[in-house]
Amino acid sequence: MKRALIPNIEPTIKTEDAVNDKALADQLKELKIKHDWTTVKVTPNRINGCAFHPSNAKLLGCAIDVEGYLGFWDIEGQDEDGEPVVYNYRPHTRTATDIKFDSFDQTKLITSSYDGLIKIFDMNKAEFETLDLGSDRFPITSFDIQQDGQLIWFSTSDGEIACVDKRKGGNPKVYTLREKKIGCIHINPIHQDLLAAGSNDRTATIWDKRKLKKDPLQSFDHGYSVTSCYWSPNGDILATTSYDDYIRLFELSKEKKELNLKSAIPHNNHTGRWVTNFRARWNYNKYHGLEHQHFVIGNMGQTVDIYSGMNGKELIQLYDEDHITAIPSVIQFHPSTADLTLLTGNASGRMVCWNI
Repeated sequence: MKRALIPNIEPTIKTEDAVNDKALADQLKELKIKHDWTTVKVTPNRINGCAFHPSNAKLLGCAIDVEGYLGFWDIEGQDEDGEPVVYNYRPHTRTATDIKFDSFDQTKLITSSYDGLIKIFDMNKAEFETLDLGSDRFPITSFDIQQDGQLIWFSTSDGEIACVDKRKGGNPKVYTLREKKIGCIHINPIHQDLLAAGSNDRTATIWDKRKLKKDPLQSFDHGYSVTSCYWSPNGDILATTSYDDYIRLFELSKEKKELNLKSAIPHNNHTGRWVTNFRARWNYNKYHGLEHQHFVIGNMGQTVDIYSGMNGKELIQLYDEDHITAIPSVIQFHPSTADLTLLTGNASGRMVCWNI
């Protein structure tokens, strides 16, 4: 698609060019892969999502794959033979689509899948519970949890958004909002009424969760499918990723009335069939993710790209020729370590950890 035909790539508000990013950039330069193994096989198949256990007492990486497996990696541990400590389960029969720890109970890990199930894994008991969603099966693509810990919101490949009480289960409230797949939803961490949705209909839409029967508050056209849309930790910036090869940053006005495009960053997002879609993921860590908001995304050139959320500037491209042999398409920051820590996963089910 020619640049002139791609919508929403000319900023409508000025970016903060004078942002001092030196301290953050210097920290990022210290990131290294320290474990002895080149990569660690965590799931049998292509990784579709990952997460760190939120505790900083022990580095535990988690990953889901396209065959429904859930894998765990004790990053700093090794068995008696010096091999990595990895174990996995298969809670789903189809592609696992999203993974998050319950913010109210760190012993509970939640996963979703195209098989229509939301599973809750009890880390202490090593047991799965299936959340009751009534008699219907929904092809679930992503989910998010309200800060009160009560409602789980999820999206489907049929263009629906639904919510269900995590404690009680039962028939969800379902809203058909788009004609095509909604692949990503995210609730604003500060303004909990605002929900962002990215769709294959080439739009990122903003909704008031209290008024889903009405039109979206705003809709932003993209050149191709929107593969991700995530709010920054301070709730004031929305980052979208699209197959039109741009990452867009939209800034929320202080009056919380509207979003405006502040930056459109050229980035090759054509991952193709065998690589998981790139998703620009924010650093939510309270020690180093809030003052200068920044995000990470994979790269077809096998690097890990980190950008400033304040002005869209690329801060660093991480690469290690001794460890990186495939595209690190799935990446997350650790939410609570005092030092920067990153987990990446690839199409072979392999992971590495970057830290300082």
